[in-house]
Amino acid sequence: MGAPGWRSDMARTSRAAASILLGLMLMASPLHAAGAGDAWLSDVKDEIARKNLDGAEKMIVSRMMSAPRDPELITLLAEVRFDQGRFREASSLIGDADRLGGATSERATLAGMVEVSLDHLEGASARFREALSLDPGYAPAHYLLARVLYSQNHFDEAIGESQKAIALSPDLVRAYENIGLCYEGKQQLQEAEHWYLEAIRRQSEGDKRSEWPLLDLAEMWIRNDQAGKAQPYLLQAIAINPNNAHTVFEMAVVLEKSGNLEAALQELKRAIGLDPNLATAYYRAAKITQKLGRSAESQKYFALFQQISETQHSKSTH
Repeated sequence: MGAPGWRSDMARTSRAAASILLGLMLMASPLHAAGAGDAWLSDVKDEIARKNLDGAEKMIVSRMMSAPRDPELITLLAEVRFDQGRFREASSLIGDADRLGGATSERATLAGMVEVSLDHLEGASARFREALSLDPGYAPAHYLLARVLYSQNHFDEAIGESQKAIALSPDLVRAYENIGLCYEGKQQLQEAEHWYLEAIRRQSEGDKRSEWPLLDLAEMWIRNDQAGKAQPYLLQAIAINPNNAHTVFEMAVVLEKSGNLEAALQELKRAIGLDPNLATAYYRAAKITQKLGRSAESQKYFALFQQISETQHSKSTH
């Protein structure tokens, strides 16, 4: 069995997971830009973490007026551009900062995340390895390299890199989750369950909770025809983040498998409302409405599925 994918495909990663991964870098980054005090830098990072990107940009640009060639300020602006989805601008800024201040593990890692967002896995792997050559103790780079290796089906190497990340940062929940994904890819489901549950346990003890380990475990059970085991984890995931369209979609799958078609359709409609580009939700809605004898509604959903799928395919080939 191949890997289910880094969130099933790299497009999902660049928007959903990448902001989480950038958070790892923000917490680990030792930047001290242009004589800026720790309080100023902390405020900028807080603005980025809260997704107040305009506010963060204004703070950085204001500081750059007196220090336009400071590589660390340029790096902060690159982080903002990345989180805005302006990946090529981020890449250009990283290059400028490297030329002015030399390569750093943080910038190489950010450059790798840009490559991930552009679906350039080989380039991403090279940049994460560069980051580790600069600083073998940089946990985010080990973790991010592990995610790329997982998506390439290099499960054993990905497990090794995840374990290195855990050794350096034991509270890095996503690394435990990634080991679970790798064992699932190897079809070692008992071992996968162990690591997913460890990720869930670890995050329950922390200040910040994520729905993803719960969702991953639920998806594993759904893929292996044990949907009944999935529902409790989906309910917990929805309680943590009711606005994750993928969690809501998987709840619809569980409800459909249990025969509750109307409830499943309502969840699919909610998933579509949260993510209008979630093509699989339209396809599943088309199948359910067909089973319910609502042909016109089914045709509408199927047409939308085809339209969105064609648009996404066109974007991925350009």
